[in-house]
Amino acid sequence: MNPTNKLRFVKRIIPIREHNEPDTLHVVVGREVTVLQQWWEESMTINLGWTGEIPIGQAKGEWRDVPTEEA
Repeated sequence: MNPTNKLRFVKRIIPIREHNEPDTLHVVVGREVTVLQQWWEESMTINLGWTGEIPIGQAKGEWRDVPTEEA
């Protein structure tokens, strides 16, 4: 997998804490955060028509979270 310069921001709800209250047994408190992601693509191959390889320009890959720090 190779990193690319494609970046995006996505919103995600993460649980912050769990606590018990008298009227409910289990409560999860969530917070919406913005996460920076980077596109990682598989190594490109050339399709010569002999196999089911993916032609250049149609590479597969995945979005991965980028670790960030609080300023």
